[in-house]
Parts: sequence; structure tokens; C-alpha cells
Amino acid sequence: MSVAESGPRLARVPAVSTEPPESVSAGTARGRVGSFLGRRGVRSALRLGLIATYSIVFMWGGFFDWAGWTETFLWSAGAILWIVVAALLVREARRSGSFWRYVVRNPSLPILLVAPAFLWFVWMPIVAFLLVVVAYILELRNHSAGDGFWFSFGLVLFVGVFAGLSMVEVENEAHASSLRSPSDAMFWAFASLLKLNYGRSLSPETSDGRILATVVGVCALIGASLFTAQLVKWIVGSEQADGASPESGDSDDGAAGEGPAVIGDDANAAILAELRAIRSELAELRGQTAGADSSGTAPASGGTLVE
Repeated sequence: MSVAESGPRLARVPAVSTEPPESVSAGTARGRVGSFLGRRGVRSALRLGLIATYSIVFMWGGFFDWAGWTETFLWSAGAILWIVVAALLVREARRSGSFWRYVVRNPSLPILLVAPAFLWFVWMPIVAFLLVVVAYILELRNHSAGDGFWFSFGLVLFVGVFAGLSMVEVENEAHASSLRSPSDAMFWAFASLLKLNYGRSLSPETSDGRILATVVGVCALIGASLFTAQLVKWIVGSEQADGASPESGDSDDGAAGEGPAVIGDDANAAILAELRAIRSELAELRGQTAGADSSGTAPASGGTLVE
């Protein structure tokens, strides 16, 4: 044995992290934020929020006559959001493998990129409104995960705000119109979407305003009706669930209640008595079969009787 081997063995000391506690806690926080943002529901909400902000910003920048730094800010913000949406389209198209195939299957982002041209370069506000609403409905359908409540809620909220602000612009030149103020236009939009009777005092006067009102009416048939149906279904379903609770005291509905039924002591005693009777009958049959040798048959192995 060598001198090195004869000496005492030293235990391995585990490596100690030299990173300060602040960096470790920061990494943990970043990991939690990344996992939170990686959820499908959170990503869908952020994507829809980005699209809604982009649509309202470029609509505000293209509609009203702004002066000074306000117009510069809106145009700059709209250009930045346009670049963000374009980058999102390019990234998702690259992930799919084929750019044009992705555009054909998911046309919402290309539509959103084309819509500002009808406000900033060519003055066709109704076309821009229709393109944005169609693109938002497609995105909402893909990211609402089949939930009718959130689909209808998002549609009513977005179309109400977008249609109200659009109506202010298209009715601005009609001096006899009652929809020239944002408050009246917002009230008209949400009242139309929710099927509220507001009379005939609020009605568009221009042809563009009437086309916009028709689009809002179609969205009301899709969104508000579905929203009302989902809300009523939720309320009626909750009441039925409360009425069908086990505490209602109805003995006839005990079998349909939640959870397994509880067997009492009397039922257990009856089952045990039936088992004893079956065992005694089997014992008698075995004895009769063992004593009857005239037929030349014998019980099979394991106690099974053979006729």
C-alpha cells in the first residue's frame, strides 16, 4: 500500500454556488414569469389585446384631424404596432414551414396589415372597418378555445368601441346627425349590439354610417345573442345544480345524486343471509352429486359440477 493510499480519505465537499442570492431570486422570478406567459390562455389574451390596441390606434390616427405632436405620436405608434404585427406574422409563418400556406389558412394578420392603407393612403373608412372586424372575429374564434361566452363578450366589447369611434368620423360632416359626439356614438353602438331599444333619435344620416350600422346589426346577431344565451345558460344551470343537491331531501332522487349510495346495516344483513343460503344450497348439491354414481359422472376439479 502506498503512502497516498494509507492516509485518511477526505470526504468530497459539495460545490457551493458563488452566485449572489439576488441573482438566484431574479432567475426564479424570470422563470415564473416565463411559465405564466407560456400558458395558452395568457398568450391568447395578449395577442387579442395587441390586435385591439393596433386597430384602435391606427383608426384614431387615420380618422380625426389631429394637430401637432398628437398626430405624430399616433402615426408613430401605429407604425411601431404595424411592424410588431408584421414580425408576428413572419415568425408564425416560418414555424409553419410555408409562408403562403399559413397566410391562406390564417388570413387575419395579413388583413390587419392591409387595413390601415384604406385610412392613411386611400380614404375608404368602411372598408377598413370591415377588414378589421373580420380579422378580429377570425382571431377571436381561434383563441377563444370554443368558449361561446368569451367569444361573444370579446366581440361585443371590441365592435362596440370600434364602431362608436368610427361612427363619429363618418357622421362628422352631417350636421343633422345625432351621432357626432363620442358619447352618443358609443351609446348607440352598445345599445345596438345588446339589442336595447333607444328609439329613433339616434340614427345615422350618411350612407357610410348606414353601412356601418348594418355591420353592427350583423355583429349583434352573432355576438349579443350568443352572449345572452350563454349568460342565461349559466344562471339556469346554477339554479338546477342547487335544486339537485343531495340536501333537497327527495328520497326518489337519491340514486341520481352525486357520489356512491350508502348501504345501511339492514341491507348488509340481508346480503349476508343470501350468501349463507347460496353456500348451503351449493353444499347440498355437491353432496347429492358425490353420492349419485349411477350416471358415472364425477365433479370436476375445483368444485365445478359437470352434468
